Amino acid sequence: MVDDPQLAAYRQVGIGVAPIELGRAPAVVVVDMQRHFTEGVLASPRTETVLAATAQLLERAREAGVPVFHLRVVYRSPAEVGVAWRQKCPSMSECLAGSRPAEIHPLVAPLAGETVIDKRRASGFFETELDQVLKAAAVDTVVVVGTSTSGCVRATAVDGAALDYRVIVVEDCVDDRAEASHAAALTDVQAKYGEVLSLDQLARELSRTRTQPDQRGD
Repeated sequence: MVDDPQLAAYRQVGIGVAPIELGRAPAVVVVDMQRHFTEGVLASPRTETVLAATAQLLERAREAGVPVFHLRVVYRSPAEVGVAWRQKCPSMSECLAGSRPAEIHPLVAPLAGETVIDKRRASGFFETELDQVLKAAAVDTVVVVGTSTSGCVRATAVDGAALDYRVIVVEDCVDDRAEASHAAALTDVQAKYGEVLSLDQLARELSRTRTQPDQRGD
């Protein structure tokens, strides 16, 4: 859980009061762990550590039988980049289909059979099939990891909550180029949209999930 004095002030006025627990049917959603964001100038000092932690999380999730879904920003042409990103983040146009920047980093690459969903905007749910495939798999909890904490991770977490999923963000497995933005986004999620857990906390929850005989019962 995030250690932020602001959360105590929130709780005094009835915000962020109760925790959100892992449901019976969780899935991991990996947000934009692509070379464009994890290599070169867009990487942060924490990126290598976050990648290693995320690889560890994916291993534990797979061992527990928890499905993994991968999101990536991919464009067929630079013209598909939205107005905001064209103006604010023009390098997004480098994430073209088949290009090296668009590739998912090999440390967290999808395994055979895992779903990869392309997106064009911040939220993994916006104009994609993510909600449909999660519902088809009877998922009730999205464990969100990836980059950036204050951007696409937060947007995906907020939309996941709006669609009535339980939302868990793993603090050790999300990355941001600005520490202040990273911390503020995690505080925001913890207060209003989901639960922020450490990798160790999530691993304990996944171990309990693994021992349950029926994850997707009626």
